[in-house]
Amino acid sequence: MNSGHTSHRPSPRPRQAVRLAALALGLAPLAAGGPAASLQQTDWALVPIHALNEEPQPQAAALDGQHLIAPDAVDSPAGASLGPELPTRLAEDLALEAATAAGGNVQLLDGSLLVRGPAPSHAAARGALEDLEGALSELRFDVSVRLTVAGSDSPPLIDGSRVVRAGGVGVFGQQERHSYVHGYRIEVAQDAVIGAPRVGHALVGDLVHLWASTSIDADGQRQLFVQGLLDVSRLISIETFDTELLALGQVEQPVLDATQVMFAGLVPETGPLRLMVSGPTEDTAQLVLEVSATALRAGAANEGVVDLARGLWRSRLRSPHVFAPDGPPALPPGETPAGLAQLEARQFPDRGAQPPRSTECLLIAPADSPERARRLRRLREALDPLSAPAEIRVSWDEFTATVPTVAGALVRVGRTRETTMVVGYEPQLANEAALCQPVIERVVTGTLVEAVVRGDQVVGHGIRLGLSGTREHAPGNGDSGRLQLPVRSHRSFPLRLLAERQQQPDVGVTASWSYPSGDDR
Repeated sequence: MNSGHTSHRPSPRPRQAVRLAALALGLAPLAAGGPAASLQQTDWALVPIHALNEEPQPQAAALDGQHLIAPDAVDSPAGASLGPELPTRLAEDLALEAATAAGGNVQLLDGSLLVRGPAPSHAAARGALEDLEGALSELRFDVSVRLTVAGSDSPPLIDGSRVVRAGGVGVFGQQERHSYVHGYRIEVAQDAVIGAPRVGHALVGDLVHLWASTSIDADGQRQLFVQGLLDVSRLISIETFDTELLALGQVEQPVLDATQVMFAGLVPETGPLRLMVSGPTEDTAQLVLEVSATALRAGAANEGVVDLARGLWRSRLRSPHVFAPDGPPALPPGETPAGLAQLEARQFPDRGAQPPRSTECLLIAPADSPERARRLRRLREALDPLSAPAEIRVSWDEFTATVPTVAGALVRVGRTRETTMVVGYEPQLANEAALCQPVIERVVTGTLVEAVVRGDQVVGHGIRLGLSGTREHAPGNGDSGRLQLPVRSHRSFPLRLLAERQQQPDVGVTASWSYPSGDDR
């Protein structure tokens, strides 16, 4: 070997350097010769871990119902995926056990496994990951989403399909970002001042989010369970307001209407899961959302693969709404048991048995113990039961939503209008210069209902925010400009509904819920 051959070459990239160093350590005894070389007849092989790959997701809508994003605000996430199906540590452990039993060893490198040893150890590591990949394949579904206007010949608002996995998020539809002049940032020096425009964004479009998990039905087939969010937003107008300050221009004030509905349920094998919304405007008249799903792997479910994502998604979707960021959520934090995976792992009393391996949203039970796998699944269903499907119907002011759900899942129905107003000024001062910076506030009006099926009741609350008028005020000096003083109303009401009864929890609001006819669960 020419030891100076690489002395003038550029240094390898960090990832390559790790692999080359590992190879150098393994091949050093062979290069040195002697007895060690004859005893260590080993080969290296890179085994990719395909289940670590994550598909990119489109842009998400805000769970809190916010569609006007101020320049300094951070977009509210819709809830990211719970993570890869196969965490790196679990992949390493599974492949390590198989390769070690065949006389090899394993090192984790960049989403792949570096297996050192005889050829059977390479095959054993590949086989362990392929077996697990096959088990995980039944957690993936081909999901189709259609949002249409009933009785209309116009194209669907949403018509798409993609593969969604348990523990993952599927986003369907399209959302646009409309820029507007939100306000002005004042920059002052000793004898100069300037107002720099601050640009905000209005999120407009039709989006559906599906947070996915699975359940095994009475026939042993795995079904897709989704917790979804329909978000339909429209930009009505962009009005202007003149502050009448010479150093500043006009402020733009978008008016945006939005409908948000959060739902949940098993996707039937014989037909779609259906949500219906009917509103007073053309954009919300007779909207029908249909969600269909087909398992990528047909046949009986592997009961050794226990899906834990449903309860975790329920707890993560308790995001507060912009109507009541400090209000009590309809879904209490104790609804989903904490440490479910650890509790299930304790159900293996036999110390000599192979213990289950758990991730945040997945538990892999020993493959040679189907009875223990069934016991784990029964325990999980007891802690996080999937009740018979229910249907909640709420209506107010010519707006009606019929929402599918199950016990313990959050239902949120909101019809809101968002705009901004100049409600004040903050002085910015220097030695010989001064200017007031406008204070911009988002104004939200409309109605929001949050509820959850608990036992034989639907329990929740509603909030109604109104704007009865706006008074404009012009200061008597030229140091600050005109401002708007909104006159607001706020009313909240409790929600406690009995099945099969239509009730009126607030003036103008009616609500009811029932089990759909023909349910055989």
